[in-house]
Amino acid sequence: MNLGSVSSLIRVPPDVDPIIGRIVRAKELGLTVMSAGFRENRDHGYMAAVAEAARKHGIELRLGSGGRFGSANAEERKTDVARTIEHLLEANRYAGITFSSLANGPMSHNRWAADPPMDERIGIIAESLAAIGDGVAAAGITVGLENHCDYRGYECAAMLQQAARPNVRAQLDTGNAFTVFEEPVECARALAPWTVSVHLKDVKVTPLAPAPWRGSRAESAPLGGGQVDNVAICAMLQEQAPDPANLALLIEPLSLGPEDDHDAFLRTSIAWARSHLAQFLI
Repeated sequence: MNLGSVSSLIRVPPDVDPIIGRIVRAKELGLTVMSAGFRENRDHGYMAAVAEAARKHGIELRLGSGGRFGSANAEERKTDVARTIEHLLEANRYAGITFSSLANGPMSHNRWAADPPMDERIGIIAESLAAIGDGVAAAGITVGLENHCDYRGYECAAMLQQAARPNVRAQLDTGNAFTVFEEPVECARALAPWTVSVHLKDVKVTPLAPAPWRGSRAESAPLGGGQVDNVAICAMLQEQAPDPANLALLIEPLSLGPEDDHDAFLRTSIAWARSHLAQFLI
């Protein structure tokens, strides 16, 4: 397994290129994989420069994308599937990226949405995933459906099973399960046979918090600071994932604000992972 981070957790000075600077910083931190996105700059020359920087520093880049794949509106689904395919092919052609996570959107349209009904929606999302998989297969791109604070692991597994495409897999988020009232280990058990990428996350859960919160609470925690059993999850992935040796573990917070110390969060998480997940890391 390869240890990395989402790019938003890696902080660089404002006068440094936001992606290339993070690639350099990831290398300094001893990481080997990083998420990247080109929302702000889709210039093809820039993408090629990013790819060269990643090659130079030994950092694998992974993309993230999403869309209204479960919308009751067929035109919305068609539009977002086509846009996703276009963006993935572009990132592959100019930046050499061969993996992207996929998230259903918007996040407000989650497992509790009334329309379309859950059974029907699972089939609709599976159809969207299959179309994306087919659209990028010739380029050698793999996509991974993420449990993105919206569906439980067994629901995502049903989508993948119905999609039935060899390049449509899972990006397991180890902490997001808590946000849909699911035990993270159970979520991992459902998705392990499909998992090719991981958002490695820890979450501190308070089942019933006192004032001023007054309700259930899930908070970001550095790895080791919450209740997610990431050791058990990695052991499960080592046994059941399709290719555990090349599995990317991307450290990610549940949510951090501008007032939080991102660098301390990342350094603490890296130290914990190297200590407690050493048996799994390359």
